[in-house]
Amino acid sequence: MRASVGAATAALAAALEAAASTPLLDLAVDTHRGQPIVDAAVAVEAAAAGGRGGTRNARSGRLVGTWALAYTNSAAVVGNVGLTGAGRLLLGARLSSLRVGYSLDGRAWAEERLSTAFGAVRVRNRLTGTWAVGPASDGNTVEQTYAELLTHPGGIKLRADSKAVVDVTYLDEDWRIARAPKSRDLFVFRREPTDETDEEWGGGGKATREGALAADQAPKNREARRQRKT
Repeated sequence: MRASVGAATAALAAALEAAASTPLLDLAVDTHRGQPIVDAAVAVEAAAAGGRGGTRNARSGRLVGTWALAYTNSAAVVGNVGLTGAGRLLLGARLSSLRVGYSLDGRAWAEERLSTAFGAVRVRNRLTGTWAVGPASDGNTVEQTYAELLTHPGGIKLRADSKAVVDVTYLDEDWRIARAPKSRDLFVFRREPTDETDEEWGGGGKATREGALAADQAPKNREARRQRKT
């Protein structure tokens, strides 16, 4: 029997919690920790496709906000050690975090944070550009076009010519699951509040009422789940 969305997302949260000590990109090759996340994400997609709650339409106001990557098996992201390829140039670099932000006015940003052993070198790169819902009739494709790269430290601003397209397979106030259109590589994102740093980098913007409520409700939902477990 197909699981409900609530049960499936709870299993996804549990799988990610169990893998919390494993570096983000290591999960792509660590089948012991990573496969349960993949299985749980697939179950969420199946529950959503069966009409048992949640949505996967990228036109939903829930898309607006800040999302942190919790899991990916994307060959491109793993190979580049992030988004820009800078991680390949830093000896022993790891991707500490990857976040993506969408504004109601069509602006988008994607930020990678890289670090080397013992935090000897820390780098933060942010791509900025625009986003739009793709032409597909189901409204589940998001196209992101980045024209500028900002670096920190250094404050260097460079031109960028980068485009990313993903199919949204699940979306609610806490989670966004997406797939690469051709490879079907998996991306699992968890919502985060937009902070002052995002505003400084140009990641702010007016949100829809639905998106703002979703961002406000997400931590409350996570706390409620934690209490149910105890």
